Amino acid sequence: MSEDEKAEAAAPSLDPRTAEVLRFLDRAKGTIAKTEGPSRSASAANLARELRALREGLSQTTPNIEATAQSLDSTARVLERVVTMAGERQADLQRAVSEAIDSSVQKVTSRRVPAGR
Repeated sequence: MSEDEKAEAAAPSLDPRTAEVLRFLDRAKGTIAKTEGPSRSASAANLARELRALREGLSQTTPNIEATAQSLDSTARVLERVVTMAGERQADLQRAVSEAIDSSVQKVTSRRVPAGR
């Protein structure tokens, strides 16, 4: 019986996602054990303990993720307002520069002295 089959048999009532996490943890243990020394098969109790620790860690990070998402959302709104205001100011500046250039061109052309005088 493979390690995956042992993990599935030890916890038949787990949902597929939880079973996949258990299989992943078991495979990770096998990889680490193979690089560090002789392989030990994981017991169902160890897998269950690791699963509880994983769930606890995830439950603690979920509120942080939600708070971060809310913070990013409000930051995006502020940034959008700032960019919009900067765009409006740039458009105002471009209009003012264009009007100043047009006014200067009109003054210069009205002051031209006809050639030959």
